[in-house]
Order: sequence, then C-alpha cells, then structure tokens
Amino acid sequence: LPMFNEQLVAARAIQSACALDWPKDKLEVQVLDDSSEERARAIVDEAVAVQQSLGMNCYVVRREERTGYKAGALEHARKLTTAPYLALFDADFVPQASFLLAILPHFYTKQGELLEDLALVQAQWGHLNPCCSSITMAQSLWIDDHHTLQMNWRAAAYGFVNFTGTAGVWRNQAIDDAGGWSGSCLVEDCELSFRVLFTGYRTTFARELVPAELPASFAAYRAQQRRWTMGWAQLIRLHAQQLLLSYPCGPVKRCHLLYQMFLSVQWPLWMLWQLMLPFLFYTKMRAHWAGLYVYPPMAYMLAMSLFTSVEAVARESRAAAEADGKWRRRLRLIGVFLSSLSRVVPCMLISSGMLVHQACAWVEGLLTEHGVFERTPKTGVICQSARATLLTVTTPPSAPKRRYVVVGVEVCFVFYLLFWAFANDRWLEGHVSSTLGVLYQALTVSWVCIRSTFPALDEGPVSAWWRFAPSREQVVNALKKTGAAASPAMAFSYFTRCRRGWYKVRVVETSSLYDPLNASGDSVVIRP
Repeated sequence: LPMFNEQLVAARAIQSACALDWPKDKLEVQVLDDSSEERARAIVDEAVAVQQSLGMNCYVVRREERTGYKAGALEHARKLTTAPYLALFDADFVPQASFLLAILPHFYTKQGELLEDLALVQAQWGHLNPCCSSITMAQSLWIDDHHTLQMNWRAAAYGFVNFTGTAGVWRNQAIDDAGGWSGSCLVEDCELSFRVLFTGYRTTFARELVPAELPASFAAYRAQQRRWTMGWAQLIRLHAQQLLLSYPCGPVKRCHLLYQMFLSVQWPLWMLWQLMLPFLFYTKMRAHWAGLYVYPPMAYMLAMSLFTSVEAVARESRAAAEADGKWRRRLRLIGVFLSSLSRVVPCMLISSGMLVHQACAWVEGLLTEHGVFERTPKTGVICQSARATLLTVTTPPSAPKRRYVVVGVEVCFVFYLLFWAFANDRWLEGHVSSTLGVLYQALTVSWVCIRSTFPALDEGPVSAWWRFAPSREQVVNALKKTGAAASPAMAFSYFTRCRRGWYKVRVVETSSLYDPLNASGDSVVIRP
C-alpha cells in the first residue's frame, strides 16, 4: 500500500487490505508510508497497530528519503519480502474481500498448473463517486471504456495490458527478471509493464471490480493527467526504439503496441491541427482535415458511451433483485442506461478543454528526464448519487500546484482562436458550423482553465472545505437547534453544496469514520 500524506484515506485502505479473504499466515500487508506530515504518519501507525492487535502481519515501511517516489518505495519494500505474489493498491482503492480469491486463479490453468509466462493480472477499476460532479462523470466514462472495452480486448487479442498502478497482482519473479521498479519515468507502472513484455512475459486482465475515488475537482484532475501524460511521453523516449526495432513479434502486434505506446501523441497533434485551422480554411482544405481529425473521434466517443452504457445495464441487471417486480426492474435499467449515456456530454467538454494542458504536459515529458511525482489529492469521498456526496474530513486536503506558464499558454491559445474566428471572418464566410466549432474549443479551454486556476470556482467537495467549511462549533450548534444529539467525540463530514452558500453536513459516530458506506447519523443543513 504506497502512501504519501494520505490522512483522509489511509486507515480505510489498511483496513480493506487486512480484510482480504486469505489465510492470515500467508498474507503480508506492507504500508509504504513516505508521508512528511506528522498527522498522516500518526493515522497510519494507529491503523496498523489496530490490525496487528487482531493478529495481522501488517507493518509500516518508511524511508529516510523519498528517492524514486512511488517506484522507489515499491522497489525498497519488494526487497523486504519473499512473497511470490504482490497485490498493489493505491490509498483510495477499496478492494472487496474476495479480491485475491478471484485474481490468483488466473495464474494457474484449470488443471492447477502454474502459468510460468504470466507476470500480471490487472483488475478493473470501479468508482466510489461517479456522480459527484461533471468532472467525475467524465472520468468514469473514459475509465470504463479503457477497462471494460480496451483492456479486455487487448488481453484476449495480444496477451498484453499495461499495469495501471493499482488494483493488480504481480508475480515477484517477473518484476525481478525485468530489473525491478524504476523511477526513471512518472508512469512507473506502464514502464515496468513494457520491460516485463520485453523480457518474455505476458499480462492479462480480469473483470474484478475494485472501486476507487475519482478526483472531484478540476485542479486535482489536471495534476493527475499532467503526471500521466508526461510519463507516457517519457516512456516513448525510453522504450520506443526497442519496441520498434528489437522486440520479436509479428507486424500486427507490433503496430498495436506502438499505437498503445504513442497514444498520448494525440494531444500535441490535436493542438497542432487547431493552430493550422486558419491555413486550412485559406487553402480550402478544411473538409479533408475535418473528415480525418474530427468525425472519427466524435464517432468513437459516441460508440464508447453506448457500449459502456450497455455494460452498465448488464452489470446492474445481474445485481438487481428479482423481488422488485418486472416493470420496476425495467424502469431502473432504463434509468441506468440513460444516466450512463449522459456522461458523454461532460466527457467531450472536459476532453476538449484539457487540450492545451495535455499538449504542454506531453512536450514537457518528452524534454525532461524525470519530473516531480505530484500525488493526486484524496478526500475520502463516497458518492453513488448526484444528490449526496459524502466527504470524510479530518484535515484540509492540500491544493495541487498551479502552473501559470501552462495557464499563459492556454490564454494565448484562446485569444488566437477568437482572433482568427472574428477578425478574419472572410475565411469563415459561409461556414457557420466551423465558426461554432472554433468558439466551442475556445470556450471549453477557458472553462477548464478558469475552474482549475481559481479554487473558489472549482467544483466538488474539496472547494467546500477550502472556502466555507464550517467549524465543529458551528456544526454542534446547528445540531442543538434541531434537537439532535451532539458530542465532542463525534466526527463529521460534509455533503456537497445544496445551493449557493449552503452545505449539507452529516454527523457520524467516530467508529463509523473508517467505514463511511455503512455510516449512519443525523443530517442538517446549515449556512456558514
């Protein structure tokens, strides 16, 4: 369990890992805590002490220096264990108790023989807060597409999926044969996956859902995407030559692997296409380029939304209770389909708005050797409906860094689009759809940039804490006015904004703090 200042989710992650259904004498839980904050360290130590008192082989691994960031912590801890298999979970992932029982059989044949060439079984990501806001709805769509459709197909067709950094089980020997974890790349998970592939192993995918928290603010999402995009660009610099020239495989598989490795190139290409639009209009080549670079992505986006919606309906159908009645069950499935399908709107808007940010991150990753591993802020959010976003709060989450150079590039890009759209209207004469497309791109980039640059305008429960989080005294006083019981020992958590200036507060017993899904308590609405 790699962690860095995860005071809001650390205890829950440790509890979930120790609750895995596996013999206690064969389950070893390493908490790789590189935290610099004393409060985070204290929470980790307390949670580990609780599990040790229950007889679990759970212990904390700390380093004096955070060399290599997450990859360095994983490699350091790997040398401290002789376990043949390593299950990895980020701090915001909550695996089911049956996770190991579902994943480990993939390393064996039906006759019980060990599959010596299998290095990794990657599980499917689920979501704890898919309906929290527009940003989480957009993420849930493309993550469902990446796992439900793409990784499932890649594993079956080519025997290779890249590790996504969490919710997977590695064979320790395969990592050792590939040279161990390396901090040379910000996506250490994907970098190790390709080295394992070059060593002669294969990887596969299992449709075992492991729910996790999605970044609920634009600033947190941009910080996460910057690290990933930079890492993929670094990966191209490190391993593209070997994949292209040295790795022995057929031409079809090689083309697919190159496509997978170079997929992040779409961001600078997309931005370059936007910058070339005036020239394309002037030379009457707009129609040809639009057919190449606009219509296929739009068609794929719609198809992706449709397929993931059908998958959501199938999953809900398997889990739905038969006692609900046929018509009620059908109405519920229709609601699930429409709700899932509607995610395509925020996904398209936010993907367009992230264009300049992602292109800058890709260029930066290609030109830099390492880079700073900036963690994604966690909030401990649990939300399964748009009307209730539960946030377990102990200390305020740290704000992601703001990169004003990237903001400056985004501002220049927006003014560039607006200038040639209005000042050079003769190029767009008779092309209303093109004018609207340019304005759409400029507005989406402006929207995402503004929401992520100014925390007061950012959405999600994190901004509620930064701006208007009520004090404990305010909560207790509000509860007293409603006649509800209030004591200093209570922990409390915030719901997202109900309406302007109002926040819903849920008070839960301290014993329920680490299990918010089962927490119960009084709810009141207060005005800070």
